[in-house]
Amino acid sequence: MIRPPRTPCGARGAVAIALCLCLSAAQPQQPAEESSLTTADVLKMLQGGVSEDLVIAAVKKHGKAILLTADDILLLKSSGATDGLVKLMMNPELEAKPGTPPTEPKRAPPQVIPAPPATPAIQPPAPRPPLVTPPAQRPVYTTSSSRGAPTRPGAVELTACGGFNNGIPLISRDIAQGIALAGGRSITIHEGAKVKWLAGGSLGFAVTRGLLVVGESVYNRVGNPKFSFRPPGSLALVENGVILAMWDFTGGIQYQLPVPTSRVVPYLSGGAGLAHFRASTDLTGLSGRGVSSGITTTSNEFTGHAGFGIRLYITERFGVRPEARAVFLGEQILGKKSYFRGALGIFYQFGG
Repeated sequence: MIRPPRTPCGARGAVAIALCLCLSAAQPQQPAEESSLTTADVLKMLQGGVSEDLVIAAVKKHGKAILLTADDILLLKSSGATDGLVKLMMNPELEAKPGTPPTEPKRAPPQVIPAPPATPAIQPPAPRPPLVTPPAQRPVYTTSSSRGAPTRPGAVELTACGGFNNGIPLISRDIAQGIALAGGRSITIHEGAKVKWLAGGSLGFAVTRGLLVVGESVYNRVGNPKFSFRPPGSLALVENGVILAMWDFTGGIQYQLPVPTSRVVPYLSGGAGLAHFRASTDLTGLSGRGVSSGITTTSNEFTGHAGFGIRLYITERFGVRPEARAVFLGEQILGKKSYFRGALGIFYQFGG
């Protein structure tokens, strides 16, 4: 029996296997997809309660450094990551020590961003409360000598005054005697109005609040009285006029009475001095009898006065001063010859 020739099956199988291996080696192998690990994954594991040992193992297995920002590090520390885990994420070659308690992160101070200025709401103006002005307090001075007088010790007072005289002598005795010696007879004096005007001023010094020493000078316009007489050997009356004036220079004191106010201060005054008379007249009716056509005569007489007045203070240093006084003439005092004077002064005090 003729056997068919054998087929080398073993050789064929080996050839097929080798061919498959070659084909498989010739085909390019697809690389296995590498796993990636991010910061978000680590945060998820920490926040999910995964132990740090497992997280460290995952980082080591990843084997690559994870880029961390400052915010990432703060988030990791706030989620419980230790310093070792953070260092391992940035450098996997380091050996992390698991279980290290997390340290309190150093937080940067909060940045204060100023808010944009708010536009103020326009509010209606609130009603203003009524202004209450306290009453002005008047200065009240209290001293032992004058409780209400605001005059300061050492102050100087200047006063300008004007007023009237009533009953002042209108003619001097020298003129009347001169007319009689020249032969004049039936001498009659026509006084005219009894009230005559005056003007003057004074200077005072305050020794205390209540006591002032005062010197004054006053011009008294006595007026133009007339007199008539009969010249010798004539029955006709001759009328002549007299221009008569008087200056008086006096010194005295003023005592301010203690009153409870500083605006109205009464005072008493007294003093003495000299009265200077000047008279001139026309004596044409006696011409040719040793008398010139005109006579001018002067005389000086002692004078004294006593009176009272009121200082009305408009301000602390300025005011008005009405005053009334009785004036006595020295040669006529025994004969009760006196006259009345009324005046109104404006004063100003400085210093003190």
